[in-house]
Amino acid sequence: MNLSRFFYFIALVFAMPLAIAGGARDSLQIMVWGGRPVPQVEKFVTAIRYTCPGDPEECVAKAAPEIPYVAINFATPVELDQNMEKAKIYSKLSLNFPHLKEVGFDDSWSFMKKLKTKEKERYLENLIDAVKLHNKYLQFGITIYEDEIANLKSDSVGFPAAARSKVDRVAFYLHHRENIKNYREYIFDLKVMFPNARIFGGVYHYDRIDYIGCTQGSLGKCSKADELSLFKEAMQLQVQMAKNSQLSGLEFYPGFVGNETSWKPWSNPKICKESRRQECIVNSKEMTKDLLRLMN
Repeated sequence: MNLSRFFYFIALVFAMPLAIAGGARDSLQIMVWGGRPVPQVEKFVTAIRYTCPGDPEECVAKAAPEIPYVAINFATPVELDQNMEKAKIYSKLSLNFPHLKEVGFDDSWSFMKKLKTKEKERYLENLIDAVKLHNKYLQFGITIYEDEIANLKSDSVGFPAAARSKVDRVAFYLHHRENIKNYREYIFDLKVMFPNARIFGGVYHYDRIDYIGCTQGSLGKCSKADELSLFKEAMQLQVQMAKNSQLSGLEFYPGFVGNETSWKPWSNPKICKESRRQECIVNSKEMTKDLLRLMN
């Protein structure tokens, strides 16, 4: 066993009595995608997240004002100067809109690889500094997937350590359902790579059978039984880890709980083949039932 893994698991063993003594968290931090949570999950939601290509003023105005934590993503990495200016504007706006708590980007590895600059480290650090220019408490958040962790470890240029240390929140999603078996190790790796970040467990609560392979490195699709059982297994573990403060919270995508039928991306055959459209919806509704059972 790798020595770092060994000491991690030893630390977990010694931490267990403290966790029991301190008790599990009664209320979870729950972030959902979309400008406004649907009624079915409204009572659980503490934060919302969305990508917005418009002017910062317009983007902030889209948020439901009753939500205490709003996270807005930059839309594209190619607008280097525009994003830097937007970061400064968001920073200033956050002083007048206290519910604006986070700015950042989704699909961070892809975002960074597309940056058209030879000085990525300096740009990323400057972007984060711009977000905090007028408000040091404004958070910088990103999304990471499990099949990007090896790249982050080996490529110091793709996402430099100095910039990683300034990240405040990481939303961690599994691309491949089967990788749930390695979930605790992934969280350990992320806490090492992003030492100052809160880690949120990302939850894909929709049928992804057509979208991506069940197992990393394989094109083989999940069966319906595997898709549903692995989702449930992941949700159970994530809720447990969040309650024990091993995760700072959970993030739901696409956030359509209760509105599965009307989700627009179903029309994309890469998301769900037309011949499976009804099955995709039914499977996603089953996931919603499991999600709500675990949240109640």
